[in-house]
Amino acid sequence: MKGVPYASACGSLMYAMVATRPDTHALGLVSWCMANFGKAHWDAVKSIVRYLKGTKSKCLCYGKDPLESNGFCDSDMKGNEDTWKFTSGYVYTF
Repeated sequence: MKGVPYASACGSLMYAMVATRPDTHALGLVSWCMANFGKAHWDAVKSIVRYLKGTKSKCLCYGKDPLESNGFCDSDMKGNEDTWKFTSGYVYTF
């Protein structure tokens, strides 16, 4: 399997995963075998590329209304006077 651009292909797929797509499970599996890959792993990478090519016009739809994101956070700097540890929390909704 010398000369096969396995690491380069996985890196390109990693960019697509981080920047545009939420489907990470398959890429995680093929990246796990980066140091010792075989023909089955290379076939899996090619299959992921074919899948992405075939679904590039697809997108996630959350409804008819425009997507709205709301974020809220709160903190308590003096919640526990014995340990002086603070408490914080956050929530995001779509």
